[in-house]
Amino acid sequence: MPSHLNLNGASRAARGRVHLEIARQSRDDWTSCGVRPAGCSLHTSPAVTKAVAAAAAAAVAVPHGAPLSPSRRPPRLMTSAALLRRLASNIGREEAAQELKWLRQHASGGHDSLQNLLAKRVAGQPLQYILGSQPFGDLDIIVRPPVLIPRPETEHWTFRLADVLAHKVRSRSPISVLDLGTGTGCIPLLLCHLLPQGTVRAHGFDISPDAVALATENAAACKTPAVTNDRRVNTFSASLADFASARFRAEIAHLLPCDVLTSNPPYISTSEPLPPEVRDWEDHRALFAGSSGLQCYDVIGNLLAAPGFLAPDGVVALEIGHTQAQPVRDILAAAGLRDIEIWQDPWGKDRTVVARSGA
Repeated sequence: MPSHLNLNGASRAARGRVHLEIARQSRDDWTSCGVRPAGCSLHTSPAVTKAVAAAAAAAVAVPHGAPLSPSRRPPRLMTSAALLRRLASNIGREEAAQELKWLRQHASGGHDSLQNLLAKRVAGQPLQYILGSQPFGDLDIIVRPPVLIPRPETEHWTFRLADVLAHKVRSRSPISVLDLGTGTGCIPLLLCHLLPQGTVRAHGFDISPDAVALATENAAACKTPAVTNDRRVNTFSASLADFASARFRAEIAHLLPCDVLTSNPPYISTSEPLPPEVRDWEDHRALFAGSSGLQCYDVIGNLLAAPGFLAPDGVVALEIGHTQAQPVRDILAAAGLRDIEIWQDPWGKDRTVVARSGA
């Protein structure tokens, strides 16, 4: 992959959200994921890069069993210079230089000392959790453990879905959007931001109280109300619910039929090993989906097959692991959906299955 990724070409750059690929992984193949704090330039001064390069060059490997040098001590006992050398050794000089710039900016806001921030990063805490936010489109999504961090491939297909729905809202407004496993609320909130005001009534559901609280907080930060008497604005609410429960359909009966169903569900096999930065920080309920990784798609297929769940000409968009396109396509076809498409992510991998209900 290139070191810099422009997700949607010139139009994406115009939104001011060019993502730098560093230090995070996609859930299924663990390739790098973009991250930067809001308002940060992507340019790092030569002095910072030179300092990190010098620090990395000074790092020396220690034979097994040898006494710990300052560069090999636990992060909490290391100096800032030693932490920087360790970080450069872990993720590379250029990435460490960029992260250092963001961490310095975060420290300057009085959040924590630079040394403590570096120690957290060297110890494996994801950068997004340290900085507390992740850009997602034009939104700055608040993130904190253990809620799943939004990935750029999810952002990519949400933009594309908004383009599809822009034609739909012209003929039927407002449309109802259900987001299963909403996490931070990033998908419905970006749709509410991109589509004309007054055209979206979005509802997110998650099994995690942490996720529901965070999605509600993000809605407030994005100035998207849960309910309003003003029909000229879009709305989003987050609720605690298990969409795999036999009671789920009855619990949301007042919201049915829905016009749009979205989900970035768990899709990793329970047998697949994960890097510590993901395994030790993000909610396993948002990652794993049985031995096949398809468990949640089977549940969603059963929901969609039920009469009255999806409105005529309704739209379904499901994020998938890059090897799951065909089985998920089959699940949606068995549920009676049509016009099934596979959308690829910016890296050319199958990432989203999109389908429609009958007219």
